Amino acid sequence: MVNKQKNSGKLVQKFIAVSLIIQAIVIGVKGNIDVLLGNNPIDVIQLMLAQGVELIIKAYNAEKRIGKKIDRTNKPGE
Repeated sequence: MVNKQKNSGKLVQKFIAVSLIIQAIVIGVKGNIDVLLGNNPIDVIQLMLAQGVELIIKAYNAEKRIGKKIDRTNKPGE
């Protein structure tokens, strides 16, 4: 049972990692498109930085949440 929980936890971690990577790629592509469409590059960079910080916060919170779930499932005697 514990191995099954560990494997599902690893699968969730991989899924979250892939989704965060995809979000980072989308931020970069959207920024490039905005610049090519004639938007002010400084404004685009500021927007990309804000989105990047938001993504880092999401990743940090997801890591904390998963870490707590894994800690709870690894407690002996439960």
